[in-house]
Amino acid sequence: TFGDTDDAARLLQIRGFLAHGNWFDTLIPSIGAPDGLASHWSRLIDVAVAGLIVLAGLLTDRATAELVAQIVWPLLLLAVLVRFMAGEAERRAGPFAALALLALVIAGPTALSQFLPGRIDHHNVQIMGAVGAVLLLTRALKEPAYGWAAGLVMALGLTVGLEALPLVAALLALACLVSCFAPSARPGTVRSLAGLFLGLLVGYALSQPPSNWTIVACDALAPNLIGLVASGAVAGLVMHWRMPAASAFAWLAGYAVAAAIGLAAYVAANPACTGGAFADIDPLVSELWLANVIESYSLLRLAESQLTLAISYLAVVAMAITAAIWRANRSRDVEDMFLAGATILAAAYGFYYIKFMTYGVWIGLVPLACAFARLPAIGETPARTIRIGALVLFNQLTVLALASALISATNSKSDASDGPITAHAAACSYKSDISRLSDLPPGLVVSNLDLGPYIAVSTPHRVVAG
Repeated sequence: TFGDTDDAARLLQIRGFLAHGNWFDTLIPSIGAPDGLASHWSRLIDVAVAGLIVLAGLLTDRATAELVAQIVWPLLLLAVLVRFMAGEAERRAGPFAALALLALVIAGPTALSQFLPGRIDHHNVQIMGAVGAVLLLTRALKEPAYGWAAGLVMALGLTVGLEALPLVAALLALACLVSCFAPSARPGTVRSLAGLFLGLLVGYALSQPPSNWTIVACDALAPNLIGLVASGAVAGLVMHWRMPAASAFAWLAGYAVAAAIGLAAYVAANPACTGGAFADIDPLVSELWLANVIESYSLLRLAESQLTLAISYLAVVAMAITAAIWRANRSRDVEDMFLAGATILAAAYGFYYIKFMTYGVWIGLVPLACAFARLPAIGETPARTIRIGALVLFNQLTVLALASALISATNSKSDASDGPITAHAAACSYKSDISRLSDLPPGLVVSNLDLGPYIAVSTPHRVVAG
């Protein structure tokens, strides 16, 4: 199966790229009529997955090569992310922290959800960008050279898509605030802003042909966002060169003026963008489509149908926040304090939009793993035994099992099904089921939103979904 409709649409875009080789032509002709779907998705993911398809195609047929790429790509990303995070956990709290992080990932269905075989869209890369940015930015506060890497990783994530933009903006604001009062953190923060600006310039050049460089958009990387970042980067560089030892309030004023100028220019470029990424969308489309996209639900709305999942998320991020705050309070270290703030911000975004739940969990895993690694012996019970016991008891799978048992024991309403239409769509996401439509002469198929991309990617038909 595909992970979801986005993965099916992504494969269609990749097929188009392999067929015509035009980097900037991201039209998906088999979705929509009469002109097809004008996708704004980044080619950066397309070229990576396409490369895997070409390599696998040297050994097998095209359909099998696509399947191999769909399996390998998300698992490769997962391996890179876990290895990086385990290294950071070990740096902070020793080898057991790295093992604890691996165990928490294995026992964390929310963390793994965007890295399962079939997930080739863009969410996993954006998660990597945000999580990597948090950990690199945290380290840059004391080791400035990491600021460049933090900025470039943020830029990569935002070039792929703006899903994590609110979180990245909040993290940068927090880093700027911390650096104002902790002068030693200023060089790393400034480098992060400069790296982000340079990375976005390169990302934009790779995303849009020169003829589009003056077009302002709300739902993709555009000049208005690059200008906003530039204002902060220029302010940081000027203050770093001309007044590195100035007071906290002088730096605060500098960043405040830069933010005001940047936001004014951002709004002036396209006032509609103040309404968010989907500000330009037709109200009817928003009502019929966007309002029903599950990933746009709040945690409270999710709890109405999947209470155990909502409870398990709350439990995991609550443990992570507690661990991060406890560590920051004990160490009074700028890295620990920033990581605690980042953990809280990421968890809060998960309450607002459930698509951010994965961000909240991933970012919280490092402070949680480190907390387990620091647990001391109790009486004659060795510390290692205590730590392993804590890992077994306090992970998302355990919380899910306990919550499910508690709900069943109290006769509370079980997690609701998604309804007959979505249930049928899930069943039909199997390629073998959809491919039966290939026996019909190529034509136009009208389907519901959940089935459209699956039909388009598995048959020769053009699809209009609604």
